[in-house]
Amino acid sequence: MEAWLLSERILTASQAELARREGERLGLNFSEIVQRLGLVSSEELSQFRSIRGQLRTATDFIQEGQAKGQQLSLRRLSLDDNLRKRSQHWPELRAAQASALSLPRTGMAVAIDQGNYNDIHPRVKQAIGRRLALQAQQLDGQNNVADGPTLERIEFNGKQARLHFASVGQGLETRRVILPRTAASAALDDNPIIVPADPLIGFETANHDATFQLATARILSSTCVELTATHTIQAIRYAFVPFPLCNLYNSAGLPARPFQHSQP
Repeated sequence: MEAWLLSERILTASQAELARREGERLGLNFSEIVQRLGLVSSEELSQFRSIRGQLRTATDFIQEGQAKGQQLSLRRLSLDDNLRKRSQHWPELRAAQASALSLPRTGMAVAIDQGNYNDIHPRVKQAIGRRLALQAQQLDGQNNVADGPTLERIEFNGKQARLHFASVGQGLETRRVILPRTAASAALDDNPIIVPADPLIGFETANHDATFQLATARILSSTCVELTATHTIQAIRYAFVPFPLCNLYNSAGLPARPFQHSQP
C-alpha cells in the first residue's frame, strides 16, 4: 500500500474509514477509492513541493495510534469475523504512513501507545505534541532523540532471532502502558487496559506457513532484542495488529515503531 497525503499530511483515520466503507460499497480497492477522495501520493507531494520551490520544506505527521480491532496480549482475544474484517487495514495504513519518511525532511511521531479502544484519536494531546516538537527540532538541526527504537537489522538463527535497533538513546527499555477504554484519559477510566513493563511483549513470529504466533522476547543489550519461538523463524512483526499491546521504548520515553519483516 502506498502512502497517501492530503494538504501535506498523511491520510487520517476518519478518511481511511471512509475509504474502506466506500470501497466495500463500490467494490473498489483501497488505493482506487483513496484516489476518488482526492488524496495525493507521496510522489505527488514531492512534485508539489518542487512546483512551490520548497523541496526542503519540513513536514511532520502523526502515525495512527490504537484502533479498535484485534488486540495482541499474552493471550489472543477471540474476535468475530466481521470485526476482524473491519479493522484489518490499520497495520497496513501505519506502514504506508511510515513509508512517507523516504521523502526528504519528513518526521513521524509514533502514537501506537495513544488513543483508546473506541477512539483512534487521542483526546489528551500533550504526548503527541511533545513528539511532534522533537521531530521539528531534529529537522531544524538539533542533535536530539526524536524517534523511538527503529529496526535496523535482524539476525535469523533457527528458532531464535536478534533484532538490532537504532534511535535507542541511552538504551532500550520497557515501560508500563495504561490505555483508556472509553474515557478521555487513562486517569479518568474506571477500567483501563494495563500493559505491564515486564515481560517485553508485542512481538510475533512465523515460519514458512506465515501463521504468526506470540514470541518470547527479552532485551539482550542496549540496542538488541532477542526473540525465541517454537518454530524456525522466517518472519517477524511488532505491534502489527490494529490494537496492539506493546511496551518497547527507548530511554527518551519514545515507543518503538510498528514493523513487519520477512527473511529474504
